[in-house]
Order: sequence, then C-alpha cells, then structure tokens
Amino acid sequence: MPLHLLVPSLLRVNAPSSTVHQHPLRTLLIPLLLTPRAATRKYHVELPEILVQGCGAGEIEESMMWFALGYEKVGEDVGDDEKWRAQWLERLERRE
Repeated sequence: MPLHLLVPSLLRVNAPSSTVHQHPLRTLLIPLLLTPRAATRKYHVELPEILVQGCGAGEIEESMMWFALGYEKVGEDVGDDEKWRAQWLERLERRE
C-alpha cells in the first residue's frame, strides 16, 4: 500500500471500542506494538541468536528477516561480516 493511502485507510476502520476516549484502532494495534524493552530484547538477544543458529521457529517475521538479509547485501558473504550484520540489525530496530 502506498504510504499516502495509509491514513485514509486507517480512518475507515470501524472497530468496537471499549471506552469512549479510545480510538477504535487502539484495541487492534496494541497486540502488535512492542514495548521498548521487548524491542531491545528482540534485536539484541533473539535475532542475533537466530542469525548465529541459522534457524528459528519459522515464523513469518523470521522468514521476512531471512529474505531481507539475503537480498540486502548482494554478492557478499554476510556470515563473515559481523560489523555489517550489527549495523543491519540496528537499522531494523530503528524501523520497528
């Protein structure tokens, strides 16, 4: 979806709200958002462990990580470049 269509799409959502003062999307988005502590753990503990082990639980997010890793640094051996990998994980964390 193009970014300029995101806000109009979100404004069309009619989700039940538990309270009068909450936006209807809040109940749908809260389960998807990570706390700062959870995001830090994800990018500093969990993802580096998956990269070292070479496999994980096979979740869709992990599959996307492997896809991005395989295609972001074309033509170079990513496994031998720890500095590049650390910078790559840092960029992923900032995006999240």
